[in-house]
Amino acid sequence: MPLIWVKDNPMPAVKKTTFRSAYEMGLWLINDGGTYAQPRTFNFLTQARMRNVMSYLIGRDGYKRTGHPTEKPELLTRRLVEIFTNEGDIVLDNFA
Repeated sequence: MPLIWVKDNPMPAVKKTTFRSAYEMGLWLINDGGTYAQPRTFNFLTQARMRNVMSYLIGRDGYKRTGHPTEKPELLTRRLVEIFTNEGDIVLDNFA
């Protein structure tokens, strides 16, 4: 299943003559040995929060604070951690 993050305020198009990058995409894959099985951890939140397309503003209040090209807000990351982990699980963020 694709997970799509829509940037409501993508980086400015400085000297850019094509489309601005206004979204990022990830894939959620499960290796279940060939038969569909529920993942070990999948926490259903609410109907309103369980959408595979999520929008956000870059930066805490809509203004980028860092020079990182794919900065994510804490609320987006928190939602994904809530869905795919249980309390007490260890989360490795290689890109922190």
